[in-house]
Amino acid sequence: MTSLPPMCHRARLDRRDEKHSAILNFLGDFEVFTSVQIVAQLLDVSDSSARRALSQLVKVGLLQDERHFIDGHQVSIYGITQAGIAAADLSPPIPTFSCGRVKSAFINHKLELQRLRIISENLGAIWSSERYVRFQRPGLKKIPDAACSISVCDQHIPGIRHFVELEIGIKTSKRYVEILKNHLFNIEAEQITDGVLYVFPQRLLAGATKLLNSIPLPPCPPRDNLANLRQYRFMVGSIENFPNDFRYLNGSKVNFSPCVPQIPDVFE
Repeated sequence: MTSLPPMCHRARLDRRDEKHSAILNFLGDFEVFTSVQIVAQLLDVSDSSARRALSQLVKVGLLQDERHFIDGHQVSIYGITQAGIAAADLSPPIPTFSCGRVKSAFINHKLELQRLRIISENLGAIWSSERYVRFQRPGLKKIPDAACSISVCDQHIPGIRHFVELEIGIKTSKRYVEILKNHLFNIEAEQITDGVLYVFPQRLLAGATKLLNSIPLPPCPPRDNLANLRQYRFMVGSIENFPNDFRYLNGSKVNFSPCVPQIPDVFE
């Protein structure tokens, strides 16, 4: 049995450049910073390979790295510089990373959203980060954590444009009343989105679902004749099983299409 020849030097350089381009384009799409583990997931490589690619980009000034201590552990994050934006040939205005400006308490939430983004895009979904949503729609009553265009196979509301809310903890009932009201305004009056995906840690999912189900949906001028089906506007699922265990607030299972048709940007 003959062994395969080692990858030639030119092929290794091409593969390296592909990795670098994928990282820069990911961060340049309003993600700004990330971690070794997220890049490993993005590139489908080992953590050591991802760390090597990130270190190479830091060395040439296209990324900056910064260390934080979170829950007693050191976490390194890597953010895109203005030189990285230029190297990726991205159109302004694209936010860049500034050392010392990222709050440690925000990092895990951000990285978890990036993990969900990669899963969604691998299913064919179109994902927009919170910073992109804020840039495109600065006047929204409630800025979501992200937006995701993925088809829902449902006879009641077959929507494709959804806001994403990643909840590491559970807010109070009073707070959710105000949030749901604002989301309904975005759905029914502004017609910006078709629904909202609420994502919780698995350990909190049952309690969070029960709490959300206990909240009467506040009045809002409906855009159509589906006011009696408002529970289908809100879907609840877990981080760990995303997006396979979502349910509507009435308890019925949500079925997502594995891919979406070619559609315009969520905010066009």
